[in-house]
Amino acid sequence: MNARQGLAALAVGGAAWWASAGCHHHPMPTHVPAPLPAYGTEESVAIGPAPAGATIPTVIEASAEPAVTLPDAVQACVFANLRIQAGKEKVKAAHGDLMVEATIPNSSLFVDGQLMPLQKIDVNNQAGPPQYDAQLTIPIDWWLFGKRIAAMEAARWNIDVANANTADLIRRQTSTTVDTFYGVLEARSLATLSEETLKDVLQIEEITRKQVELGGAGTIELDRVRLAVLEARRDLRVKQENATVAKARLRTLIGRARPNDDFEVQGTLRVTAVATPPTLDEAFGLAQQHRPDLVSVRYSVNQAEAALERERRRARPLVALTPGYAYQDQRWVTGFRNAHTYSIALTTTLPITDRNQGNIAKAESAIRERQLNLLADQADVRTEIETALAAYRHAFENIQRDDQATIQAARNLREKTEAAYKVGGRKLIEVLDAQRAYRERVQASITSQADYWRSLSRLNAAIGMKIIEPNQPLQAAKKKQP
Repeated sequence: MNARQGLAALAVGGAAWWASAGCHHHPMPTHVPAPLPAYGTEESVAIGPAPAGATIPTVIEASAEPAVTLPDAVQACVFANLRIQAGKEKVKAAHGDLMVEATIPNSSLFVDGQLMPLQKIDVNNQAGPPQYDAQLTIPIDWWLFGKRIAAMEAARWNIDVANANTADLIRRQTSTTVDTFYGVLEARSLATLSEETLKDVLQIEEITRKQVELGGAGTIELDRVRLAVLEARRDLRVKQENATVAKARLRTLIGRARPNDDFEVQGTLRVTAVATPPTLDEAFGLAQQHRPDLVSVRYSVNQAEAALERERRRARPLVALTPGYAYQDQRWVTGFRNAHTYSIALTTTLPITDRNQGNIAKAESAIRERQLNLLADQADVRTEIETALAAYRHAFENIQRDDQATIQAARNLREKTEAAYKVGGRKLIEVLDAQRAYRERVQASITSQADYWRSLSRLNAAIGMKIIEPNQPLQAAKKKQP
């Protein structure tokens, strides 16, 4: 074998090894995060890795059904809300981090030719002889010191943290969706009440105008009722605008991004039964187990501890094993036969000055930070639950005091006063007062019912589970939970 043949053999062998090493893919480890309940549904959140080659996002669109009930809105929020879909990508990114940490470092190939002559050489004019080397450097510190295993463990905990954060995003978005749904019902009911008020005032205006024409009333009465009509029209426009805005907010939350995707909200604010609120300790105890944000912080503490172990192992030296092959093309130079030899080497860094001190200190600080964050988040959650309980108790008491018979009494007063005004038995100011009393009473009832549903939803969201079902006693709701 001459020099060119030896070099060609080394090049071909190196290329073949490089191609085989580069084209062969070892199966990557995966991690299935602990499933967490998706608040508001029977589903659970356990997001796996993204499919290979997926670069264009797959947007799940909400159903284009014309009528949307509360369960429909919650279901659409969980599966079609764009922010939730974006949040799920963070879990898939965490799976990508696990693949990065699980990947075995590449080996490196070194090929060279040494002592190449610049003039003619032979037995009588010796130099060299030329030598061709191939060395393969294989890192082994990832296996020797368990660096890869420690990094994979930290990445697995990071997946659990991202999955819990996604579950908490679902909890918050679902709670906002429920609030907005009841806001739409409230705004629609108030707009209907304003339409009814405008209709009544227009009838009174017509009656007053006829009385003025007949001389039974002065023009001042007509001016007064016209002002009432203007006020009723303005109030109706405001209420209709509020209903439109609330519906637009709901459209975004349930994943209906197209502006022309119209739908009707189906539901009622009527409260048929109320549930006694739980105690603060009972609610906080349940939140400790079911709030995804608290679960996430606990997972993050575990992830920080795993990251500390990873940094400690990374402080170990870099070690590589380097087997080599050498070919000496010397027969035509020295007369001796050509030599095929091998070498073996072990290279390592010396952890004298750099022992990863900075990253270890950062990891230790991260553990303390997350432990303190856990305590702070627990205190914040307790405060949030206490606030939600106070709001629910207030709404609970308002519903208990909200006597529907008073609405009927106000309606009867309005109708009787209007009938008496038609025959001249009542003054205009008395009619307007009766209409205002009825309007305020109905509006207060609508608002108290909407407040009850919103406070109930916020209390459930603060706890992280449906401890209280709508129109269901607390004791029965507790039995449903595992």
